[in-house]
Amino acid sequence: VTLDPSARVTVDVKAKIERTSTLAVHAIASPMAETIDGKVKIALAGLDTAVFSPYSGRHIGQKIARGKLNLDLDYAVKRSELTADNKVRLDGFTLGSRVESPDAVDLPVGLAIALLKDTRGRIKLDVPVSGQLDDPGFKLSGVILDTLKNLILKAATAPFALIGGLVGGGDELGYVAFAPGRAEIADSERAKLAQLARGLAERPALRVEVPGAASPALDGPALRELALESLLKSMRFEEIRGKSSAPADASG
Repeated sequence: VTLDPSARVTVDVKAKIERTSTLAVHAIASPMAETIDGKVKIALAGLDTAVFSPYSGRHIGQKIARGKLNLDLDYAVKRSELTADNKVRLDGFTLGSRVESPDAVDLPVGLAIALLKDTRGRIKLDVPVSGQLDDPGFKLSGVILDTLKNLILKAATAPFALIGGLVGGGDELGYVAFAPGRAEIADSERAKLAQLARGLAERPALRVEVPGAASPALDGPALRELALESLLKSMRFEEIRGKSSAPADASG
């Protein structure tokens, strides 16, 4: 034991939880320093998420049927300034029966799970956090919960933006634009469809309905112009039909 403020202390802890999961903690700190200065790394693997059912029942109105929780947490504090990286992976996470709870949030948790779960049944989240520990308004748990809540809200209000964030893209994945009066798909729009297809292929629980839309102000004049162009081509084709220079049909 030392009272030297500059002395660094290292702590390593390894444990098993309920015989199925492992926990490893590695910390370095200066416990006698006037200001907080340290680093902590926590690795948790294979924890049965069913143990959180009492909390999920109260806060989201559903029990947890099954799933394994894996955490990779990296925290650093320098003069009360916290920077943290929270990597979370849920394997086979599935919600179970509903629970009546007045504290349950009215959020589309099921939709968020479907958006985030890949073909291997995994949900991967990266939740960075930063703030001042000496700020009375800063609460680590509150920041993390707000981040998760915003993620679920994004799933409800901007699902294509969420998919775009996972596979590359954004809100623009929610529509395919056509030139007025045209049925051909531009190369840029085909690229968006390919991104969306990749995202949907990786999330088999999702289903997408595609409604059509038209703009009379834009499509009307364009369609009349195309009709006139087609008529003129047909008339010209009739004039040169049979000649060696004639195209195969009126569209040529």
